[in-house]
Amino acid sequence: MIRIIKDPNADSRTVNGKVAINKLELATANHIEHVQEGLGYLADLLKKAGKEHDHTKSENMEQFHEALQSGMIKKSKWYKQHITEERHHLISKVPDDVTLIDVVEHLVDCVMAGSARTGEIFDIELPDEVLQKAHKNTVELLKKQIKVREVK
Repeated sequence: MIRIIKDPNADSRTVNGKVAINKLELATANHIEHVQEGLGYLADLLKKAGKEHDHTKSENMEQFHEALQSGMIKKSKWYKQHITEERHHLISKVPDDVTLIDVVEHLVDCVMAGSARTGEIFDIELPDEVLQKAHKNTVELLKKQIKVREVK
């Protein structure tokens, strides 16, 4: 949970008249801390995504191997599981609750895979609707982590 201290004193949109410099300093310091906590929360989600990345490959290596050997990987049972359980395959299947974490994992996956496998990075494009949905869902994800406390 990210605890936010409600304070309108460090924002030109909400400051009510003149503000003392000590209150401005406190409000600014609190805001910076809040942003750091929010970014830390998102960084933790990125680290978690990295730890879980392609778990359907490592947990089901024999099925993954069989799918590759078949020459029809995209028709395999394993592949259907892979794109359903893994959130980062945004060209094949976009989760309803897609977030910017999924988008970043997708981008990193494409760059790393291209670099390691062929030495080429293919154009990485996502539809605007996916990016807008990921943006909206990430805002909602962050909002759910916030508990606002009134200034005394």
